[in-house]
Amino acid sequence: MRLDYLAQFLDADIASLEEIDPESIDEISWSFESLAISATRTEQDEGRVAELARRSFHLRTAMWTSSNQASLYDLWMLIVSGTLAQKQPELRLLLSGNQLEQIPDRESFSSWSDQVWAGSVHTLAMLARKSRSWDDVDEGISSLTQLSDLQSEAESAIFAESPQRDWREDKQKCRLLGLYHVGEALAVLGSYLRTGAPESVLVTLQRHSENARLLLGSSGDLELERVGESIEPLTIAMAKASIWYNTSRLSTAAREFAQQIASEDREFPVSELWWSQREALSQSLLDPFKTAISVQMPTSAGKTLLAEFSIVQTMALNPGSVVAYIVPTRALVNQMTRRLRRDLSGASFDGSDISVEAAVPVFELDPTENTLLGVRPDVLVTTPEKLDLLVRSDHPSVRDLSLVVVDEAHHIADESRGPRLELLLATLKKERGRRCRFLLLTPFLPNASDLAKWLGAGEGAAIELNWKPSEQIRALGHWTRDRKAKCYNDTLELVPSATQPSNWDGVVMDLGRASVTLDSRQRESLSTSLAISLSERAQGGTLILTGGPGKAEKRALQVASQLPESALTDCPDRQLLSAAIDYIENELGIDYPLARTLRSGVAFHHAGLPPEVRSLVEILLDRGCIRVVAGTSTLAQGVDFPLSSVIIETLKVPQKRGEKYRPLRYSEFWNIAGRAGRALKDRVGVVVYPSTGMAQDSEFRNYLEGEAVHVVSALLKAITLLDANRPEYNLKLVRGHPQLSHFFQYLAHALKVGGFESASAEVEEILRSSLVFHGLQSDDREIAERLVSWSRGFMEEFRSNSFLGIADVTGLSLPSVGLLSASSPRVFKEPEFWAPENLFGDNLNPLTQIIEVLAEVPEMSLAPSDEAGGLNSRRVAGVLRDWVAGKTLPEIADNWFPTATKPLTDAGKYLFREVSGYLPWGLGALQLIELAGNDSEEAARAFHVPAMSFYGVNTIEALPLRMVGVPRAAATHFGASAPQFASFQEARSWVASQPMAMWQTAATRTFSPETLKIIWDAVGGSTA
Repeated sequence: MRLDYLAQFLDADIASLEEIDPESIDEISWSFESLAISATRTEQDEGRVAELARRSFHLRTAMWTSSNQASLYDLWMLIVSGTLAQKQPELRLLLSGNQLEQIPDRESFSSWSDQVWAGSVHTLAMLARKSRSWDDVDEGISSLTQLSDLQSEAESAIFAESPQRDWREDKQKCRLLGLYHVGEALAVLGSYLRTGAPESVLVTLQRHSENARLLLGSSGDLELERVGESIEPLTIAMAKASIWYNTSRLSTAAREFAQQIASEDREFPVSELWWSQREALSQSLLDPFKTAISVQMPTSAGKTLLAEFSIVQTMALNPGSVVAYIVPTRALVNQMTRRLRRDLSGASFDGSDISVEAAVPVFELDPTENTLLGVRPDVLVTTPEKLDLLVRSDHPSVRDLSLVVVDEAHHIADESRGPRLELLLATLKKERGRRCRFLLLTPFLPNASDLAKWLGAGEGAAIELNWKPSEQIRALGHWTRDRKAKCYNDTLELVPSATQPSNWDGVVMDLGRASVTLDSRQRESLSTSLAISLSERAQGGTLILTGGPGKAEKRALQVASQLPESALTDCPDRQLLSAAIDYIENELGIDYPLARTLRSGVAFHHAGLPPEVRSLVEILLDRGCIRVVAGTSTLAQGVDFPLSSVIIETLKVPQKRGEKYRPLRYSEFWNIAGRAGRALKDRVGVVVYPSTGMAQDSEFRNYLEGEAVHVVSALLKAITLLDANRPEYNLKLVRGHPQLSHFFQYLAHALKVGGFESASAEVEEILRSSLVFHGLQSDDREIAERLVSWSRGFMEEFRSNSFLGIADVTGLSLPSVGLLSASSPRVFKEPEFWAPENLFGDNLNPLTQIIEVLAEVPEMSLAPSDEAGGLNSRRVAGVLRDWVAGKTLPEIADNWFPTATKPLTDAGKYLFREVSGYLPWGLGALQLIELAGNDSEEAARAFHVPAMSFYGVNTIEALPLRMVGVPRAAATHFGASAPQFASFQEARSWVASQPMAMWQTAATRTFSPETLKIIWDAVGGSTA
């Protein structure tokens, strides 16, 4: 029956549809509910209660959404089962549907007792639904107040009859008095949900509930007897889920934060916590004596709110300290900054608001950014690479860290970026000690306790909860011939997985006629058709996970071609969508496909898009303006999209040119798949693998039978493959074993900070802070001892290396720093050479010289993907020069990618991945080597060159404006008029205060000033 219910939500036909017999369903449901109620009385854990109630809830949801007329009793018991099953998000969705309107209201009854019963049920429904901010709760309380006003007159006739008769023998009076106590309990509950008072709410609820149970038990009405049995566990559970109950024992700061996020001034106030959040709070999440906490919860289960409570609590206990919030990608830096600034806005400690800023996600520290970070933020959102740089540089903004939140912590096992994250945490663990706590957040980490044990050094805790706010199904997507209608239909064939019942295997849901004409049975056409069908039914975003940027663009165009261009009239935020289209046409050309697809509510998202455009796609999807988005695995893992459905076209991940595709890891799959099903939006999320044959069917089935491996140190894998001899720390090792290079950088930092005598004497203690040594100690002591010996030998060899300090603050390896120093021409030591007008002028030779030197560094990846026969340094210099000069992406593509099959896509991928990812880093490192100790004014100007390369502007004054999100097309003009800023907030406030006339004069090309202002408000005004 659960599948029948889910099929109804998807508007799908299902062959196994069962006939629903209300009486039988009610009896079976009550058998589970009575067991759940008994379990609450014997003080069994909530998990057991929820397991029993969940079975009942599945039955009652099917009955509630069937064509049968639901009664007041049906509604009451639906709420009982949903609440005890900890299914509040799904319950609230059900109560927002049309079925509730069919329930008779109080005025439908002539009997006063029936009116009280109807009014009580209506109140309960409002207290449980909470879909209209606090209006539902207020309406529920008002409904009881109206009954109270009518009470004395209405009940006089009942109690006037037979005044000498003992009322306890009168079933009608017992019924009415019992319902009065039900109403009293609901009135107390409503007051508590609204205000958090009275504090003794549980005792009061128990008193009224016990009276209701005894009285309704004597009413002679079987249904009301069951209501009486359920009232206490129901109201107690609802009170315990409220925001007030779960924060009542927290610090004053946490309680004030709860007041803020529950405020009726917010668009979506938080009135209750999900079960996963309540469990996490009860399991020492905020215990200051736990040095490390790992939280493993599925995507959409509420991890970010838990992190926010932890931030507020930490700031209250450690005033003046800093919280670092680490995310794996640049896109998530912007998105998480938006979220934290919105949620923590107004939150305060010690009389000051909590400030949130984003460190520029580039592996270098620009003088402008250094100045803006002079006003130290309370929360700094950044990538592991940038935080590593700030920590190694002993930057004031991170000097007093009290909490490090690591989002998507499973990335510690990533072969390319995992070692740097691991060793960053190891450095903080060793150097900050117990003053700095760690909070690791991840949706999928089988051995989360191991990581907590490592970072916590005996003072860690692991919280592992498997709860999602909505149901989810995994299925194969097929085209199935409908012989009667002589057409093909989109169908879903359910398959078993780790979290899906095996008896669902093979069940087929028919979504109706295919949205795409079957000219051929190609898989991409099937994917397109499924995306349209699912987006129409679920009314939420659908993600198509493709095998690369080119496929993402192609799929978006295919979907858009089947849909009307009606988004500009249907979109909830037409102003932003219109501005986005105008911006894209100006930035990328009027014929750029994204502008076309957006008119149909379809988008693509990949590394070849400018950062502002990627952010716009993310925001438009979040605001419901995009129905279908096609992207790559990088997008799906790096951005928290609100999705109803995910279509996974590939189980492989593309690598760099010349490298084979690698399998999609299980942790990556579940992180992507877990996004299907939005809390309080979708009753069911759908994950689909399009298949046109048995081989593809088997591929997906076999994939789902696998399990995610434990997260282990990426360094550990590399070290165990080496022989007993210490590897030479040279360019060959940096190229062939980048993980080991990161490890030697970790040792170099310890050597630089502590000096040779101290570091050599404490080498085992230094190693003990790392995850790799933690793993070796328990698994292979021989290799652990070998690592100690290697480390001592390394320190002896490099104790007097003159590049230790420079390598430590650049993030480059010692061999690479040595290479740059040895291969750089003497002219690099002259500040005039680094002048922006010299590097980015008509003469490409100076910039080409730099590219030629940087190209030899193993950490740099500078060759365009279409480059054959080695790197063309002049071409790279030309791309960078044009970018800084303000050229558009189409102009850069025309100049430097004229023979590419997809010039704009290839130029964008190269510019926004290799150029912005590596060249600012390389330029900054070269300057530190060549201009070390030079305090001249020319050198000071030169140190802005890396940031100019990243942001694409040719004036220093434009940099702070770009850092707060002003579009590149307007930043130079704004910079010419801007004062000197002392902080990010000061710069944002100045931009916000500028009149439209300023945007009018700043607009270049054919931008409208309104477009630029709207884009800044959306992308930069609240995030940069």
